[in-house]
Order: sequence, then C-alpha cells, then structure tokens
Amino acid sequence: MKYSINSIVFVVLFLFSCQNGYDNKSLSVDSERYGGIFSYNESGTVKSIFPTSAYYQSEIQLISYIAEPLVKMNEDMSLSPCIAESWDVSPNGLEYLFNIREGIYFHDDPCFESSDGRELDAYDVAFSFTKACQDFENNALSHYLRGIIKGANDYFEGRADEVIGIEVISKHEIKFVLENPYSEFIPVISNPALSIYPKEYFETYSGRLTTHLVGTGPFKISNYEDEKILILERNPGYWQTDDEGTS
Repeated sequence: MKYSINSIVFVVLFLFSCQNGYDNKSLSVDSERYGGIFSYNESGTVKSIFPTSAYYQSEIQLISYIAEPLVKMNEDMSLSPCIAESWDVSPNGLEYLFNIREGIYFHDDPCFESSDGRELDAYDVAFSFTKACQDFENNALSHYLRGIIKGANDYFEGRADEVIGIEVISKHEIKFVLENPYSEFIPVISNPALSIYPKEYFETYSGRLTTHLVGTGPFKISNYEDEKILILERNPGYWQTDDEGTS
C-alpha cells in the first residue's frame, strides 16, 4: 500500500560523520567526537524508499544513504565510480562494459540465509536493471531505460522474457547494449533511483517494498515506523573507508 508521509523524523546513528563541520578523516575511535546521532524532520513527501518508485527528491535523498548505483554523480555534477569500479564504451557508442567492484556486501538482513549480507555481483545489477525495465506497480522509472537499452521496450510490453541488451559476462562484468548511441547513459544510471538491490530482498519484501530497502550504502535501516520515524544505523561493513581504515 502506498501512502504519503508528510513529515517524518529521520535519525542517523553513526560512528563517524561530517556533523558540526568536522571532516571524516579527523575522526577515530579515540576521538572525542567519535560517534553520535544526527536527526532532522523531513517535511518533504516520502511515499516510498524502494528505488524505482522514488519520485520526490526527499525519497531519493533517503535512498542514497542506503543503496548505491553503478556510478555516482558528485555535487559538482562530475561522475565517479561506485558499484562499478570502471567501464568501457565501444567505439560505436552502443556497448557499455562495466567492471563490478569486488568486496561490496549487502546489508545483513533476514532476507538472506543466516541473515548475513552476501557479496554483490553482476547478477544483482542485471536483476535490478531488468526490474527497472518491467511494468509493475513499484516501477515509475521504466521510461529512463525504455528506448535506450536494447530490448527494454519489448520486455516492458510483455513481448519478451528478458532484456536482450542486459548481458552478464562474468560474476564481476556486465554489458549493456543500447538501441542507439546515447551520450547521457552514464549520467542517467547515476540516479540513486537506479541503485542496486538483491533478488532476495525483492522476493522477501514484495508486499512492502516501499517501506524497506536492502542495499550496500553507508547506512542501513534500523527501524521504520510508518509515517513517524526512520532510523538508520552505520553499516560496519561498508566498502569505502577513510585514511584510518574506518568504514
């Protein structure tokens, strides 16, 4: 069920942060400022925290704390590697080969066997992007990829069982084939609404995707009370670390 959260209290529990203007690199276990709680009242509309059903900036902002896309767009609008550590584009501009970073793990969650988060791989990327091309209730972003990725339109309209332009090459390589050269493909897929999530999450929470999310981001969901409060806690297994090796 979808609903509007007109005002939600958002709380982040973290062991290092940029709060109060301090740089992450200055924080350590021995620091007086190690750890803390940051909270704010989100007055923007929040109907969902499932990536492809996100519409409002307030939703996309929350998702970006929990899950990550292949490529990240920075504040200055530059692009940098994220889930994908590198990529190559064919000379004709039709094929994009992404190398998926090793050692990235999904958050621990009951959707996994023994509740331990597993390593993300190219099959997760293929699953997430295939879902983004599918016609179902919680996908409002298919227009981002239909007409762009080869076969996305046929899959969306039920004329095909797969998106032929999404091809897993190996556990850590995935190739996208486009209908036509499209120079904005990388900026498009940097949207947090096209973040990567595991199949186990989608299947386990199929009836309540809008209120739960399992990703690879620096924070994971600790508690979500409908229309009241969302608590995120630090992901201790986050793949990015500071100069002291702290994630």
